[in-house]
Amino acid sequence: MSIAKYYAMRFASWLCDYLVLFAVPVLAYSVTADVRWSGAAVFFQWGPRLLGLSAAILRLDNIRQRTLMVVADLTRTATALVAGLIMAVYPGAVLPVLMIFAMVVGLCFELTFVGGEKIGLYLVRPEGQERFQSQLTAFEQAAMVLGPAAAGVVLSFPPPVLMFVAAGLFGVSLLMSISVPSGGTAPTSTAKRTLRATVRIALEDPVLRRIVLVTMGLNYVLALINGAAPQIAFGTFGTSSSELGLMYAASSVPAIIGLLVFHRLTSRVSLSTIGVAVAVGMCLAALGVAVAARLWVFAGCLGAFLLLDSFFSVYIRVVRARRVPLENYAATVGLFGMLLIVPMPLAGLTLAAVGNLVDPAVLISASAAAVLIGAVITLPRGRGLLVAPVALGVGTTRINHDS
Repeated sequence: MSIAKYYAMRFASWLCDYLVLFAVPVLAYSVTADVRWSGAAVFFQWGPRLLGLSAAILRLDNIRQRTLMVVADLTRTATALVAGLIMAVYPGAVLPVLMIFAMVVGLCFELTFVGGEKIGLYLVRPEGQERFQSQLTAFEQAAMVLGPAAAGVVLSFPPPVLMFVAAGLFGVSLLMSISVPSGGTAPTSTAKRTLRATVRIALEDPVLRRIVLVTMGLNYVLALINGAAPQIAFGTFGTSSSELGLMYAASSVPAIIGLLVFHRLTSRVSLSTIGVAVAVGMCLAALGVAVAARLWVFAGCLGAFLLLDSFFSVYIRVVRARRVPLENYAATVGLFGMLLIVPMPLAGLTLAAVGNLVDPAVLISASAAAVLIGAVITLPRGRGLLVAPVALGVGTTRINHDS
C-alpha cells in the first residue's frame, strides 16, 4: 500500500468521525436546550469505544486489518442510513435515534483506528516516524477543520440530512478500506500471552504509564469543552450551530500549519521538553476557554488548545512507536486507546449529572488546573524517552518494511 493511499484512507475515516463528534452534541443541545443532553451525547459517543476496544483487544493482532476495517465501515454506513430514514419518518424520535447512532459510530471508529495504526507502523521505518507521524496528524487536523465546518453547514438542515451525509462519508471510507491489503495475522500469539505482554508494555513501562496518566487528564478536559461548547457558544455569546462549527474549523487551521513544521522542532528541542510544554500550554488554553468574556478570546483559546492537542498527539505517537514491540503493537495501541478514552465518557457523564447545578466553566477550570499540576510533576524527562524498554522482558522486534 502506498503512503498516499494510506493517508487518503485515514483522512476519509477521520473526516467522518470529526463531523459526527462535533454534530451530535450540538444537535442534542439544539433539540433540548439542556447541557445535560449534550453531556449525555458525549457519553454515548465515547462509552462504546471502550466496549469495542476491551472486547477486541485480545485479538486485534490476530485479525486481518482489511477485515476489521471493512466490517466496521459497513456497519456504520448502514446505521447512518437507517437512522436517517427513521428520523425522516418519525421526527419525534430524533434524540433517541441520535444517541443510538452515536454509540454504533463510536464503536466502529476505534476498530478502524487500531487497524490503521498498525499498517502505518509497517510503512515507515523507525527513523522516519517523527516526520511520518507529524504529517499523519496534519491529515487528522485537516479532518478536524473540515469536519466541524461541514457539520455546521449540515446542521442548518433538518436532522435526517446529517445522517445521510454521514452515510455518504462512511461509504467513501468503506471503499478505501476495501483497497487495504489483506495483511497477515499473528497466529502464534495466544490471547493470554497477548494480554500479559500488552499490560506489561503499557502499564509497567514507567514512561508510557506517566504519559497515559497525563493524557487521560487532558482528554477529560477536552471532553468537558466539547460537551459544554454548545451552551457556552449559544448561551454566552449568542452564536448559531453553523457559527460554532466554523469557529472550530478556524481554530484548527493554525494546528495544520504548526504540524507541518513539528518534526523540525524536534531537531532543536528534546521531545521530553516539548511534551511538558505542550501539556502545560493546553491546560492554560483550557482555562482561557472557561473564563473568556469575549467571543474572540474564546475562539483564540480554543484554537490554542486544538493546536497544542495536535502537537501532543504527535508526541504520544512517536514515543509509542519507539517503545512498543511490533508483535504486540495493535493490541497495545488498543489498550492505549481504551485507557485514554476512559475520561471522555466520564466527562460527558459529569455534565449530564451536574451540568445544571455547576457551571460547566467551573468544571473546566478546576479540571485544567488539576491536570496542569499533574503534568508538571508526572511527565517523563530525559534522553531515555525513545529507548525501547527491553528491561521489561517484552523485547523488541525489528520492523520488516519489505513485507
